[in-house]
Amino acid sequence: MAGQASIELGRAYIEAVKGYSNELFNSVVQELRCSHLAWSVSERFQDYDPLPEESYPVEPSRKQAVMQRAEKMIGSPVTVELGAVKRPFLYIQEDQDRSILHLTPRVIGPKWICYSPGNGVLIQDVATDEIFCFLKADILGEDLMGFRDSVFRVYRSS
Repeated sequence: MAGQASIELGRAYIEAVKGYSNELFNSVVQELRCSHLAWSVSERFQDYDPLPEESYPVEPSRKQAVMQRAEKMIGSPVTVELGAVKRPFLYIQEDQDRSILHLTPRVIGPKWICYSPGNGVLIQDVATDEIFCFLKADILGEDLMGFRDSVFRVYRSS
């Protein structure tokens, strides 16, 4: 029931903002909207705003090359989106044989967001092709494989 009370309080705050100023309301709602790429079972995610491809022109062959690279690395079909990463969730750098995680301030900006729900994720820089995140389901280990369906997928706020 506490969750419902929080939702109601949030709605009341938003209505108060709307009553004060439509411009402020629109600004707040826009800032709250984003997509969340879940890449871990520990509430780790990457926030980004989807970018219309016409706003950051890339050749179709470029997107196809990114898709092929991601599918080869992840080992299954992927969805590829162009996104503007808002901020890194953690300021760490980690490399392993089967995974890459570079969530530093450089991850902010236009990136290819490639994911295969339950299988893996790849975040690649649009301009330099640098990989900032590459993880596959086997990183979860046997004890967490039961949570596989909840990771490497995008959740969107509306």
